[in-house]
Amino acid sequence: LKDTQRGNGLRFGPDGRAFLLAMDAKEIWALDENAKKTVFHAGFRGNDLVVLKNGAMYATEPGWDGVAPGKVWYISQTGEGK
Repeated sequence: LKDTQRGNGLRFGPDGRAFLLAMDAKEIWALDENAKKTVFHAGFRGNDLVVLKNGAMYATEPGWDGVAPGKVWYISQTGEGK
């Protein structure tokens, strides 16, 4: 990839895709075996990522300004976040 948007938390899922937190884009990208990216989820500036055996994941979003509390996001296998 030429521009990962300050990528963090690179992890592989059970289906073989790699998942990357693109911090500047505020997205989670899914990368196939040819490094073709698709936006899996959008809406927050994540930092670390854990992918579960079932394909769901947890992502952390620190309190970047040092004041706001950090958050942990749950992202389902279909890319829906809570």
